[in-house]
This record gives sequence, C-alpha cells and structure tokens, in this order.
Amino acid sequence: MRLKLECRGLEILACDSKWLDEAAQQETPESKLVVDLRKVNEIEKLPENLKDKGITRVSIPVTAKSWSEQDMDMLRREFLRGQSPVVVLSAGGERAALMILQHVARVEQWPLEKALQKCPEVANRAELKKLLSEYLERHTRS
Repeated sequence: MRLKLECRGLEILACDSKWLDEAAQQETPESKLVVDLRKVNEIEKLPENLKDKGITRVSIPVTAKSWSEQDMDMLRREFLRGQSPVVVLSAGGERAALMILQHVARVEQWPLEKALQKCPEVANRAELKKLLSEYLERHTRS
C-alpha cells in the first residue's frame, strides 16, 4: 500500500513495511527519514545498511488500540524535522495512512469526507475511520 499526500510543501508517504527493504536495495533511497509505526512484534528484521544509505529510522510504535494524541504530536514533530519526502510506514500501510491523513486533514482543514476519499483503505476499516473522525472533530477550527 502507498498513499502520497502533500502538506505545506512537505511530501508525506504512507507505505507498508516492504518500503524499508526496497529502500535498502536502492542506490538512492526515495526518503532519508522513515517514521516506523510498527510494534516490535511486527518487525522480523531491519535492513542492516540503513545508516549507510543515509536513512534515519524513527520508531513510534502505534496500533489502532494504542493510538494517542501524544503519538500524533511526536509524528508531527518528525514532519517538521524531516526533509521532503517523509515516509511513514506500518505493516500493511493502513495505520500509516491514518496518521498522515489525520495530519494533512487537520492542517488543510479538510472535512472527514474529503480525507476518506483520499484513502479507501482507511475508509473501509471502521476502527481507523472512527479514529480519523474523532481526531478531526477535536481539531476542527470553528
């Protein structure tokens, strides 16, 4: 899975875990900053040459059940530090898509419907759709 969004000049990609292995094989990786949302039990093995490729991996383990505002704050800080593009990855990519949708929809003031149209994988998973909806309700400017 792959979702690409732009927010205030920053390109953000939500990808599944295959992205990391593919980037480790590339001469010039697509991104130098990867925010990894996988929990330890979801990671079989990390590529050994990430530093050689200039890739910084930041771990923010998040699941739909453990998600918190603090997780979003940490992710948003990484967006501020990173060079475009920033890759956010999770095992299947859906959690990563949720997190980037939350950020971009909040900043760009998208309604829930517009955010859901950007990613059917989030729209079709009730627990992710609910997290997105609740997040946008809390952060909508009146």
